[in-house]
Amino acid sequence: MEKITLYYQKSPGLTVSIKLYFTDEDKLMLDGYDFGSVVEDLKGKDDYEYCITVGPDEIKKLYDVFDLQHNDRPGLLKAIRSGFSTNDAFSRFATFMDSKSIEHSKFFW
Repeated sequence: MEKITLYYQKSPGLTVSIKLYFTDEDKLMLDGYDFGSVVEDLKGKDDYEYCITVGPDEIKKLYDVFDLQHNDRPGLLKAIRSGFSTNDAFSRFATFMDSKSIEHSKFFW
């Protein structure tokens, strides 16, 4: 399973890691993890996880949006990375998916 890093930041009191990859079930996952004292001050606990999942049928729409051949997984990961390598990648990618009418699920914990 190839994973790429969309965003990574490590500073005193805060680490942010956002990765993008395909699962063994052929789903696309944007997976984020924030932790540290800054997160604890904001959320009441020292870690916060979040993800966006896109099913195989909806992934086909992403290939079309980025003008890629279907099943060009490395190309799709790179195309998404080029537009969403920021600390707000999660919210920006969710907004993008909504604007393109691509179904996805979001999860926070």
